Amino acid sequence: MEYHFMDIDPADEDGASISKPLYFSALDKDTKSSGFYVSDATGKGKSLIQQDARIGRLVKSKGTDRVLFTMGTFAQSPNLFLTNTAFSAIKPESKTNPQQTNFAWGKSELITYKSRWGKPLQGVLIYPADYTPGRSYPMVTYIYERLSDELHNYATPVEWNPYSEQALSQNGYFVLKPDIAYLPRNPGKSAVDCLEPAVAAAVAKNVGIDPKRVGLIGHSWGGYQTAFVTTVSKTFAVGVAGAPLTELTSMYNSFYWNAGLSDQQLLETGQGRLEVPFWEDPKVYFENSPVWQSSKRTAPILIAAGDADGAVDWHQAQYLYQTLRRMGKNAVLLVYSGENHNFTRRPDQLDYARRLRHFLDVYLKGAKPEAWVSDGVPYLKKDD
Repeated sequence: MEYHFMDIDPADEDGASISKPLYFSALDKDTKSSGFYVSDATGKGKSLIQQDARIGRLVKSKGTDRVLFTMGTFAQSPNLFLTNTAFSAIKPESKTNPQQTNFAWGKSELITYKSRWGKPLQGVLIYPADYTPGRSYPMVTYIYERLSDELHNYATPVEWNPYSEQALSQNGYFVLKPDIAYLPRNPGKSAVDCLEPAVAAAVAKNVGIDPKRVGLIGHSWGGYQTAFVTTVSKTFAVGVAGAPLTELTSMYNSFYWNAGLSDQQLLETGQGRLEVPFWEDPKVYFENSPVWQSSKRTAPILIAAGDADGAVDWHQAQYLYQTLRRMGKNAVLLVYSGENHNFTRRPDQLDYARRLRHFLDVYLKGAKPEAWVSDGVPYLKKDD
């Protein structure tokens, strides 16, 4: 179980005290059930509620024992519930998104698997909204570190969010959100050794996932791992990498302008987990850089970047694209003028989301490619 303290009474100027009941959120890391836990002044505690849902936002009414909280699942829009501090009488107070009953909706399941070095891991498998047993479906794998705690996250299909799991589900895809663990100084290979077993576990459920039509997408660190994994693994038929790190030595000497930091700490002690500078162990920087492994790539890749990215220097996207183009490999680069690490202008968000989904449809569903995919658009004609 994972517990986090909650200040449920903002009106209490004295704040938390061991002389008063202390409230905690509670997440079962194995089942992903959630709820609340209370500890009294003697240190004795008990569970107030624990269900297979996402439960949170506990707040107490001033001067009473009434509390409000939210509860929802992947398929049930979060609602408000009213009860007392003993949770002895829970009453629903809202009914959000009633129009959802007019639409097909998928479901989410928890899957388990092991990394190639034997570490137990979990992932979320989301079914297509139009799922019919016996049919064959493509699957998109979305990655960013660990995502299995999102089993009960509720999400509406968002047209402008390129990575919207619900939009992908509505478009007839399975969506896999797996956990990734790491070995020291090996972020790229670690991802391969977690993602290939994750996909195999999803396919082994025999629910209709076509193993030849599996894509991989991610942004930032997820973009890096997408660029690397789709370079060296044959599990994925296509990749989409947003704002990816691609050449780790040059990335090491870049700046994280959004926070005023050097990227050296990111690669040594942060997500890179490389532990040492490149001159002490150049081999690991070389072996974990998508650019330097590009000769192994067979899967097409869509790369996206904003040319004002203050987190991952957008030249990282250029390095991979230029290398792949020189090698004659299938790569498309989308560059959004003035955009930072996460695109904020609605027209750019909509454009990237539309292009990402089309790119996936081309290589996972056999859709006819638009000209920007098959022929490209010269820079000088990008505004035509």
